Amino acid sequence: MATNFSDSLRSPDSIAVQSGNIKKEIAFLVSGLQSEDKEQYAQITSRLLAIAQNECPQSSYSLLLYPLVTLLLNGNIDASSAAQSAIITLVNSSDDVRSALIKIGFIETARQVLIDENTPNHIESNLLDVVQSLLFQGVNSNEMIGLVSILSKLSEEKSEEKKKIAQKAKMIHVLFANQGISGSFSSNNIQLEKINEELKIQIEEKMRNNNELQRNDEEKQRIIDENKILISELQRKDEENKRKINDLERQLADSKSKPIINNQIVS
Repeated sequence: MATNFSDSLRSPDSIAVQSGNIKKEIAFLVSGLQSEDKEQYAQITSRLLAIAQNECPQSSYSLLLYPLVTLLLNGNIDASSAAQSAIITLVNSSDDVRSALIKIGFIETARQVLIDENTPNHIESNLLDVVQSLLFQGVNSNEMIGLVSILSKLSEEKSEEKKKIAQKAKMIHVLFANQGISGSFSSNNIQLEKINEELKIQIEEKMRNNNELQRNDEEKQRIIDENKILISELQRKDEENKRKINDLERQLADSKSKPIINNQIVS
């Protein structure tokens, strides 16, 4: 969780603005939100909105949003709430601001902060307000699908101090459902487990079928091998019978070719 505000107000070197004075003024205004003078909050927010609409190029909206998001994560309740109010005002004003907030990683930051069990309640509440505002302004809930799991957990909070947070989490679930994202990661996990079990059953059935086919193939091969042996034996016997027949034929031929000698009896 970001708490070093001097660091959070340092803009990335890759970001360029048309006037260096705008950059300095933004830092000055955001610093003003850290003061205890609540009367200045509305004036500061109004000036930030004017800068976003008229003086700051779209490519540099992150100059406004980085320090405001960092301030929203402030442990000081008033400063965090002031930043939340300013961010929501900007979010409600422009599609480009909403896109810029998504692009700078607000959703992932929100997810990590909400997961942290040590996060103060006011920060959780302010983050959920911004998420809700994004959804109210038509930001695609698919951009925020990473929040579903932690929102499901927060919506189940039973303690009195978490009551409002649970209500906000449930409301965001309703907004998700209106955009076609329903249920929670826990229900998704149940569905995935069911699918995995079905796949396991199918795999086991296929393995049994494959084993049965393998046994059948082995049995067929055994029969083929036995038949080959039988055929070889029959061929051997056939050759042997042929030799015997040839021998008998030769013997018969030899006996026919010998002359018959008639013996005369002398008296």
